[in-house]
Amino acid sequence: MNSTAELLDRVVADLDAVLSDDALAGLSDAERVAVLQGAGAVFRRAEAVIVETIATGDPGDFPRSAGCRGLNELLQRTVGVDVRGAT
Repeated sequence: MNSTAELLDRVVADLDAVLSDDALAGLSDAERVAVLQGAGAVFRRAEAVIVETIATGDPGDFPRSAGCRGLNELLQRTVGVDVRGAT
């Protein structure tokens, strides 16, 4: 793995593996709490990746390079959030 995109693809594949079987259904309550804590950590880091990716790009040129009018449209299209979420 040498690119950031490849690393994120691996994370997505690993999360798909967690969701693909019935492993979550058979967890004890304590194990469910541990899974929720881990998912929360993943969620916070995913948000941080989004924020850092936006912050390190040129706010005018970056969205246009992807065919978008602005950062909000770029986030709506790439992250799959609504207007409120992109704002």
